[in-house]
Amino acid sequence: MVQQLATRGDAAKGIAEGQYLTFRLSAPQAPGAQQAEALADRGEFGLPILSVREIISYVRPTALPGTAQDVRGTINLRGSAVPVIDLGQRLGLGSTPVRARTCIVVVEVPGEGGTQCVGFLADAVNEVIDIEPGQLRPVPSLQAGAAMPRIVSSLAQRDEGGFVALLAAHALLAPDEAESLAAGSMPAGLPAS
Repeated sequence: MVQQLATRGDAAKGIAEGQYLTFRLSAPQAPGAQQAEALADRGEFGLPILSVREIISYVRPTALPGTAQDVRGTINLRGSAVPVIDLGQRLGLGSTPVRARTCIVVVEVPGEGGTQCVGFLADAVNEVIDIEPGQLRPVPSLQAGAAMPRIVSSLAQRDEGGFVALLAAHALLAPDEAESLAAGSMPAGLPAS
């Protein structure tokens, strides 16, 4: 019976491997601009569904001194401190404004010390999509000078035109951030959770 459950889990994992959670990162809206124009500014992105732990409504993070500018702070997620990163800023696309549909996508990022949870600020979650290998396109070499080819793993062509930029969850953290998360970043004398 245990083996049968493991086989079902493997089958579910195989199905989910081609699935991506898509979301938008929108720019601050200029006065008088239509919402559709603002949403088109920065585009649609996707994360592998297997790396997404959960999606939560926006909660104002507690700011921490000495962190990078794109780190909005830390939230309490059922007793665990989870850092929240403004994904728009991390990708060099500008700060993500907080609106009615703004949410935090909690992602499990693999690292040397195990899997770590990190929250990424997104303007709005769209849907979970299935991506076939024939829909994948390489990232243009025009962006090869920056860190983008490392962060954007490939582009998925949409049936209606346009692309979804597929992000590599493990590449969204700088190596020093991954190390500090693995170490727990706890001051001496405090218990690690």
